[in-house]
Amino acid sequence: MGDWLFSTGVTGTTQFVGGDSYANIASHRLQFERHSGTVLWRARNDLSYLSGSSSYDFITGWRNRTQFQISNRLSAGHLRLGYEFEANNRDDFEAESTFSSYSPRRHRLYAGAGFDVSSRFGIDVLGSVARSDYPDKNRFPDDDGDLLEVPRDQDVLSLLVRFDYRLTDRWRLWSEYQHTSSESDLQRYDYVSNAYLIGIETLF
Repeated sequence: MGDWLFSTGVTGTTQFVGGDSYANIASHRLQFERHSGTVLWRARNDLSYLSGSSSYDFITGWRNRTQFQISNRLSAGHLRLGYEFEANNRDDFEAESTFSSYSPRRHRLYAGAGFDVSSRFGIDVLGSVARSDYPDKNRFPDDDGDLLEVPRDQDVLSLLVRFDYRLTDRWRLWSEYQHTSSESDLQRYDYVSNAYLIGIETLF
């Protein structure tokens, strides 16, 4: 489409938690890209329908993610900056006097950089900040049995650092560190997590 490249496609995903079925997800992606020298402009929309299993039926519903990104290819790496907006319309969880919303509106800003230190070794860093608000208040009884209605807002800071080592043209060894810090009006959603991963991958 002129200077813009257009692509579209569908995917199907099945997720498990602890060996039990969690959700089936069907998604449609629509994407536009435009190259301007070393700069790449990208606009993407992912529309998904999630069907939760019987134990997680409250997540059933629609999710839409719209993303805009600009990236710049360098001689030994790349830089990228982006924004993503997510909207959800889920069934949510409701039982007697308890209600928990799973339908957030989320804004996320992210920035990253990747560099080739040598012909075999590369580093990639990605940081993001996300703000989620839930239009419906969570409802639950307190220790005295009184019913509370509390709005849920959540801020999440994330950092990812990945190291890649090219063993051959087809094989790659990698390790990854992920840090996440969450702050929320509800204490149960306040947490800090650190994850370390290592893997090996190949092209075929």
